[in-house]
Amino acid sequence: MKRTQRTCGIVVRRSEWSESSRIVSLITREHGRLSLLAKGAQRPKSPFLGAIDLFHVVEARVKIQERRQLQLVYGMKVLQGNRPFRKDLLRYRLACHTSELMRLALPEGRRDDELFELFWQALRWFGAAPRPKLLTLETLFRLRFLQALGALPTPGLCPQSGRELPRTGQVRFDPEHGGFLVRETGPGRQVPARLPWLAGEILALDPSELMRLDPPAAPLRQLHRLLVELVEWQLGSAPLAPLPPELHRS
Repeated sequence: MKRTQRTCGIVVRRSEWSESSRIVSLITREHGRLSLLAKGAQRPKSPFLGAIDLFHVVEARVKIQERRQLQLVYGMKVLQGNRPFRKDLLRYRLACHTSELMRLALPEGRRDDELFELFWQALRWFGAAPRPKLLTLETLFRLRFLQALGALPTPGLCPQSGRELPRTGQVRFDPEHGGFLVRETGPGRQVPARLPWLAGEILALDPSELMRLDPPAAPLRQLHRLLVELVEWQLGSAPLAPLPPELHRS
């Protein structure tokens, strides 16, 4: 019989299983996405009391068995709470959307340290950053997310030809062909040539430096919308939890 093990994870989904039990979805470092059956989770003296809440970072005691659709979890301890998301609807909806992206990107049981670290870091950004910086940080998250998926071309280069993109005028954007294109005619639509270079500037900075960056609002919003398209094309689906529209007004 396999012994239980401890794993660190972030609660991204929960649902009722029975009058006393719950199903919990975690994004974990060691096992990727896990669907867990928490027996007795709703009883008064449950070992899960106060832990099964969205965006809690928890230490879970689990038993992993191959070919089992629902793994068993025997207890959880909260390592980091979710207070910023309970107090602010914009931050809560942003965290919901981010967790949906991770759910789509991570198959059940597949370890991906880079995506886990990015998810955990993004929740810290979205929970602590001033509201006016949330759009810039969400743009950085999308760029790093695409990078982790191996779907982000070298900033400033056309993914089709390898040629350097112009810095002025127009380029074309087409998610199916990799994003920003140098072609004067062809697939996609014309967008300002400044946008892929702005993406490169944002990607090159760490979050503390990004707090001092103040890009023009209109190009940042346009770049962000294009990255949303690119991510959804790569995942083959739009997340069930949409981005909060007020993000572009924050």
